[in-house]
Amino acid sequence: LSSLLLSYLFTYGLQGILIVQVYNYYISFPNDRLFWKILVYVVLFAELLQTILASIDAFHIFSSGWGKFQLLDDLNLLFLTPIMTLLVGLVCHCVFAYRLYTLSGSKVVCIAVILLALLACGSGLAFGMILRISGSLSKVIHAKNIYLVCGLWNGAGAGCDVSIAGLMTFYLSRSSTGYKTTDVLLTRIIRMTIETGLFTATASLASAILFVGYRENFKVSIY
Repeated sequence: LSSLLLSYLFTYGLQGILIVQVYNYYISFPNDRLFWKILVYVVLFAELLQTILASIDAFHIFSSGWGKFQLLDDLNLLFLTPIMTLLVGLVCHCVFAYRLYTLSGSKVVCIAVILLALLACGSGLAFGMILRISGSLSKVIHAKNIYLVCGLWNGAGAGCDVSIAGLMTFYLSRSSTGYKTTDVLLTRIIRMTIETGLFTATASLASAILFVGYRENFKVSIY
């Protein structure tokens, strides 16, 4: 139960971080284009929906089904987690691909990032479908090609995050204006880009490593 409980606690913690980030966006960019505002709030809504679905599972296991250990093998709504994650990730990766295009003017860079994002999205969708078809958590670790699909999903996602962080840093560092205030702002953006990219890439790699490395303990590997 420990890995299961920790997974829900991490979900709530990360949701809190996202809400703070959206609030900072609301305060800092009141005059941003309507399209970007809608996109930000749609992503927030999707993440809130995912947290609600996770809470339903948590209530099912830790409250209404407490003491029924057979419920720990139920799939419940877990298969929706990779699907929701990959859809949000695809949107974010495509936005960064567009930003890279505006910074570099290179269609090759933009297309390469989008292709990596699509690979992560497709393999993540396949992973979610395998979870749904398997019917129970104990059967997932024996599903055909599950480890290949998991590796592609998380590997492509991590590669996309690292590529975005590296390319954004490279192109932003070339945008030095010579004005102290502007350059300080660019430095902050570069630092935040690197930190975010490394964090998300580390999460993707950790997910793949835990799933493959702890395949005998499917509670750790899945959650």
